[in-house]
Amino acid sequence: MQLKQRLSRGDTLIEVMFAITIFSMVVVSSVAIMNKGLAAAEQTLGITVTRQLIDSQAQILRMAHDSYVAQYPSSAYTGLAAVYNTIESSTYSSNAPGSDFIGSVSCPTNVQRGSTKSFVIDPATTQLIAVQTNIPPVAFPVISGSPTATVQGIWVEAVRQDASANTPIGYIDFHINACWPGPDSSVPLTIGTIVRLYDPQAN
Repeated sequence: MQLKQRLSRGDTLIEVMFAITIFSMVVVSSVAIMNKGLAAAEQTLGITVTRQLIDSQAQILRMAHDSYVAQYPSSAYTGLAAVYNTIESSTYSSNAPGSDFIGSVSCPTNVQRGSTKSFVIDPATTQLIAVQTNIPPVAFPVISGSPTATVQGIWVEAVRQDASANTPIGYIDFHINACWPGPDSSVPLTIGTIVRLYDPQAN
């Protein structure tokens, strides 16, 4: 009789609490792993999209350069050649070095190098857009979102190397930079590449 009573008794409060604790730990661990997976997927997607936008800027710059070379010399450039001719001006290119922002704790608040403006070229309209403190959302909605007080998107800096005795062929290094907030991190994600295009005199 005593054996039947022992076998039919319910779980004690300690056993129930222990089971709930184990179950809670499993659930919390699963959610944490899932969140890390989602953050990694979001970061990968952001890098992929940003790389495509950077490649788009590089391709437009190469096309503009080729069009400029084809029309060189001219007193009235047209199409993309006119865009590249504008970029070559002191407003958009100079001998000032490019920004050193890779690995910084925040996106830069100003990408204008002295009197030299950074820029982007809208892929849809091939319009040259000067960038100082923000990127217009119409150009890059995926990265920039709504305009903010800081650069959180893509911008291009044209670093000129004029022809000289040491460098007989002049060129422009286009630093295509990207900076945007990372998922689950206070440190932004940054990517950059450089496209070198030579002066038409060398062709």
